[in-house]
Amino acid sequence: MKTIRYKKILISGILLLALLTLIVPVTAMVNPAAGYCTALGYTYSIKHDMQGNDVGYCTLPDGQSLYAWDFLLGETGQDFSYCAGMGYASRVVSDSGACGQFGQPSCLACVFPNGSAMEVTQVMGLDFREKICIQGGCRDPRDYPPPAPYLIPPPDKGGGQPLPAWAVPAGILVVIIIIAGVIVWSKRKGKTS
Repeated sequence: MKTIRYKKILISGILLLALLTLIVPVTAMVNPAAGYCTALGYTYSIKHDMQGNDVGYCTLPDGQSLYAWDFLLGETGQDFSYCAGMGYASRVVSDSGACGQFGQPSCLACVFPNGSAMEVTQVMGLDFREKICIQGGCRDPRDYPPPAPYLIPPPDKGGGQPLPAWAVPAGILVVIIIIAGVIVWSKRKGKTS
């Protein structure tokens, strides 16, 4: 009896996994390092390393050939980045909201005059998504909106955390309650005297 029960559970599990593979969307992404390099008008090329692996390089106008991912993430060549070309300052940020699309802990961001920043390819409006395919067929990325741009707030110069949005209204409410309490208390005290 137990053997039959375990077989049913195993078969049900396999069928469920098979069904999920049909329902879950499959997405692909264009190589962001290649897309960034070519969007800037630079030459992207693939070379083989000592182990025979394909490695992408971005050749800059001055002839430097940089590892394309290092260039995209701001580890090299910041003078030739999109930020520099547009007159923005740049900095490497450690922000999962900005860098998560690359699966990296840090990435290059353009810094705006107000001190906020945005990951460089988002500033450029680059979209690395390819087709998304689900059971009913495939759709072009132009048919569905890209993720909203992610703005990185300016670094805190005071050393503390900024107040949450609810803190000021809550503080005002507490002050009003205290004032009302004092008024009620003083009226009651006046009646007993």
